[in-house]
Amino acid sequence: MGTSTFVRVRDGQSIFVRTVGKGPPVLLLHGFGLTSLQWLPFIQSYKQLFSFYIPDFRGAGRSWRCPYNKTNIFQINMEDLQDIVAHFALEDFPVVGYSMGASTALQWLKSDGMKGASRYLHVEQGANIRNGKSGQFGLFGRHQGAFMGALRTLSPAVNSMSTLGSFFTNLQAWHDSYLEPPDNSAAFDQCRIPVTFLIGKHSLLYSSTGQLETAKSVPNARVVLFENSGHLLPFVEPRKFVRELGRFLSGDG
Repeated sequence: MGTSTFVRVRDGQSIFVRTVGKGPPVLLLHGFGLTSLQWLPFIQSYKQLFSFYIPDFRGAGRSWRCPYNKTNIFQINMEDLQDIVAHFALEDFPVVGYSMGASTALQWLKSDGMKGASRYLHVEQGANIRNGKSGQFGLFGRHQGAFMGALRTLSPAVNSMSTLGSFFTNLQAWHDSYLEPPDNSAAFDQCRIPVTFLIGKHSLLYSSTGQLETAKSVPNARVVLFENSGHLLPFVEPRKFVRELGRFLSGDG
């Protein structure tokens, strides 16, 4: 019912991929500070129906020793996913991205429209990490200035430690990627597959107002608002999340 594989990717590093279940493939992308283990409680009801492919991004889980070789972690994560898809010869697969995993999915959409994916579940992530002209809908919203200021203050220390090993190399990559994140504001313009948005009404990381505005710009998108949750909606309302995940996997929305 479950296997573990290290997939060699284009820069020679090996990314851990957990596979669970049997049936058509589904690709699950974890959030920042989490690992592939994040998904296991939520897929128990569906592992007899689907095969879940769940990578540990670089610096996480069993890929923790794997360094980022560039400062744009979302670009590297996306390239790793493309190589994982090619390795397993995946076709016509749903993708679920949560938080950082969703930012990576946006990078993928912007790059090639998420080639091979059949539909996409976007969980608790703004279109952009940076605040934009349309409003303060990026990471931490109106408090983003203080957050970015703290990152800049830490820059000399982070840079000085970057040669001490893979953890510190990745620390610098994470730091730089959130300080100067890619512009994914046009990512959904490249989207030609059905999209469902799961949004935490009380999210402190990404304003639900901004996420709802993004969803309105995506033709025929389905939106589910988690009324009692913030950014951690899968963990705060797990039964509802499992139900909505099942609905997405079945193609019903």
